[in-house]
Amino acid sequence: MADRLGSAQAGVVARRQLLESGITKWALRRAIDSGRLELILPGVMRLPGSPRSEEQRLWAAYLRVGPESVISHGSSARLWGLKSIEQCRPTLVVPHRLSPRVGSELIVHRSRCLDDIDVDAVAGLPVTSPARTLVDLSLSLIHI
Repeated sequence: MADRLGSAQAGVVARRQLLESGITKWALRRAIDSGRLELILPGVMRLPGSPRSEEQRLWAAYLRVGPESVISHGSSARLWGLKSIEQCRPTLVVPHRLSPRVGSELIVHRSRCLDDIDVDAVAGLPVTSPARTLVDLSLSLIHI
């Protein structure tokens, strides 16, 4: 199960996905202890041997924050091909009503307005649309 999920998500899977698929907590713990899964963020595991990449880091961040999150700002810009944007900590946006607790390895913005038109996908990963990405980047420059 982890292999199938991971192949669609750049080699990473979420604990909740595995539990929802019927894997027991005991079997999951055994997979981590035996090295068949590598814990990389709380609740997110990597399949050993999967190539490390920026896409994998972003999938891990998305899975860590949750299914209502969307890759945004500089992370989204790089996915859309704006390579002049420097690689940054994975950055996501969530609906304003959410307040995910994440460590300093991720940046999470909350938005009162995140409409369907603002969300697209790159390689299956939810990202802000090119237009929304540029707006987010310009607004973050104002706050510097």
